[in-house]
Amino acid sequence: MHDSTPARRAEPNLLLVEPDPMFREVLVRAADRIQIETFAGLLPARTRLQGPSFVLLATNLRLGAYNGLHLVHLIRGTAGLPTRCVVYARDADRVHIRDVHGAGAFYELQLRLRFALPGYVEAVLGDRLPALDRREPVTPDRRRMFRGGRRRVDVPLIT
Repeated sequence: MHDSTPARRAEPNLLLVEPDPMFREVLVRAADRIQIETFAGLLPARTRLQGPSFVLLATNLRLGAYNGLHLVHLIRGTAGLPTRCVVYARDADRVHIRDVHGAGAFYELQLRLRFALPGYVEAVLGDRLPALDRREPVTPDRRRMFRGGRRRVDVPLIT
């Protein structure tokens, strides 16, 4: 099952793999400044890796019968697809955290992801993001929403 949000740019900047449609929508709203392509499972996302490039992958660790870490390993094995990956889960299991970091990805708790995702996007895309309108009172500066923020070096590059 492949869900895709309306295009704002020619190529997506974020691939989001999340089986829960409600949480997927929450994450799409959290990173609304960029082009996002969403997937409900590992198999359609795996097929998508052969398409146009992207710069950030955010995937749930648990994807039904599959593991989101499989996508990270597939990206590592695909030549010409450098990207940064964030793997998230509900709990902070030390074994999973070690495996995710060992694969070159960043581990995040699911409850914190909707607040942290704008920081990851800002860290990875930086000056390629559309400018925020400071005159608009309902548009918060999302870089300040997540305490500590993220820098480009905090989100490992997988090559």
